[in-house]
Amino acid sequence: MTNLFQTAPEEQQPSADEWSYQDIPLLNRGINQADRPELLEDGFSLVADNIRFERGQVLVDFGYKTFAQVVRGSPRADFQFFLKNGSSILTLITNLTFYVFVEAVSEWQYPSDGTKTTMNTDEAAGGTTLDVVSIAGFSDGDFIGVELDNGEQHQTTINGVPAGNNITITDAIPSGENAGSGNDVVKALVLTGTDDIPISITTWAAFDKMYFANGADTPKEFDGVDVATISNLPASGNTICRLVAIFNNQLILMHTVESGTAFPQRVRWTEPGVDDDFLEAVNFLDLYDSEDFIVATETLGTFQVIYKERSIYRMEFLGLSDQNWQFTRTIDGEGALNQDAVINLGDEHLFMGNANIYRYDGNFSLDPVGDNIFNKIFAQDGELNPEFTSRVFAVYVEELDEGWWFYPSGNDEFPMNMLKLKVSTRAWSIRKFGIKLSGFGFFQAQGDITWASASGTWAAFTIPWLSKAVQTNAPTLHILSQDQLRVYEYDYITIADDGTAIDYNFITKDFYVPNRELRFDRYDFMMKGSSVLIEASFNQGSSWETLGTVSPGNSFSRQRIWKQFIGRSVRFRFSGSAGFGLEWIGFKFKRESLWDA
Repeated sequence: MTNLFQTAPEEQQPSADEWSYQDIPLLNRGINQADRPELLEDGFSLVADNIRFERGQVLVDFGYKTFAQVVRGSPRADFQFFLKNGSSILTLITNLTFYVFVEAVSEWQYPSDGTKTTMNTDEAAGGTTLDVVSIAGFSDGDFIGVELDNGEQHQTTINGVPAGNNITITDAIPSGENAGSGNDVVKALVLTGTDDIPISITTWAAFDKMYFANGADTPKEFDGVDVATISNLPASGNTICRLVAIFNNQLILMHTVESGTAFPQRVRWTEPGVDDDFLEAVNFLDLYDSEDFIVATETLGTFQVIYKERSIYRMEFLGLSDQNWQFTRTIDGEGALNQDAVINLGDEHLFMGNANIYRYDGNFSLDPVGDNIFNKIFAQDGELNPEFTSRVFAVYVEELDEGWWFYPSGNDEFPMNMLKLKVSTRAWSIRKFGIKLSGFGFFQAQGDITWASASGTWAAFTIPWLSKAVQTNAPTLHILSQDQLRVYEYDYITIADDGTAIDYNFITKDFYVPNRELRFDRYDFMMKGSSVLIEASFNQGSSWETLGTVSPGNSFSRQRIWKQFIGRSVRFRFSGSAGFGLEWIGFKFKRESLWDA
């Protein structure tokens, strides 16, 4: 905490009965728990829950809304797969299956796992027997999707062994709907993923394919129509891996299990320019110079960076007659928590390690960026639940210039809290959720927000109508819920969490004068919002005094409160569950007696 008079020469310091005024013009430096509250510099805060920092302002965070329907299996990753022709397909991978999003009906639908047919005749509402062209590949208990005439997909299971040209389904065709002749019937992909291994996804534009691995099933490829196992995998196809990547025009697999034998330090690659020739007797290397497992990989310039549990390697293409690749261990003693804990910014990575959050540029040192929140998150009494660090996931939000790390706190088994880093200023804040989270994704909005479709009230809608956030192709973030089994859209517009008001809490640092008690008299706040409770503590947070509840509205205006208190220091707390914004604070005070011995 900064001494209120530390910059003033002694002759300029107020006398014991002279009032002074302290102005704090910026409050956006974020959480800092690296030092005692009385030693923090101006602008830092002790608590910033559900807060964002933007243009020098402290603001309540955005909310989220539901996106499409409940899905089957814990959702782990959604990914917008862009094809060479400029079109895109939004995909969703759960622990149990794979979906594509059909925008026309706003629905997650099964693509085929390679087994599909079409309806031979119509099946009307209430019907449970599908007359299809072929039953080949369909079995009792299979999950299937039946195309309805309105474009929706009826998702059900097969009830009994298919016979002749008939498939009996468990759930009847919905009321008012029809599955017409020629409509598709597809078998859903079966996955056996777990909550503790993230999904690894990559794409190869040359083949218009998306590849993914979940560490439990054979790695898959999606061509925009069907999902299939990657062809000609090592060990006669009996290969599982945790990581997939495209680097130097080659498909790379890492942390493999081959014919039931685990190779957690293994890197495999295809021949150049193909995705189905692994030359398995030659094209691999086990990184055995350290025993820790490979957990993540990301491209960085001319390197493919390989993160292990306690070390980091660079994979560099040499192309020599006797050596194709150079593997260099650049960092020893620290690694990433998992694949999803790494953020790729293009020219550098940000990742959550075992003891901090770091910036890494591919060289031989790490730059810690999380020192201010080390005690809150990583210390012996920190919030991070060490049992479930494999469930941490992170994302860079380009539109906000923020890195987000979702983490399980305390006894939580799944992330319900999020660390937010304003990358340009290294300001930290915390986001708290009322749902359990299991993954993330990105999506470009496919339609404008109009007067009719905007949610909430006109007074609460603070985004300009010309903002890109309301236009077609506006980027949005998806957060995936493990307990709700659905996707939520974080669109930087919504003001509530799926209809629930967002509770915020912002606490400043302490302000003080050494060895003296202070008399505080007047308090000024440049604010906006509704029903904002303002409190002050004059004993470093042991108790709080209410200064007032204010409702400045949707525009910033000065709020002035008069109340006298005597204390050794002052810190301020702002809380509520409606709109909130804060630009600066000021207060009038004078020195009282020396502290008692």
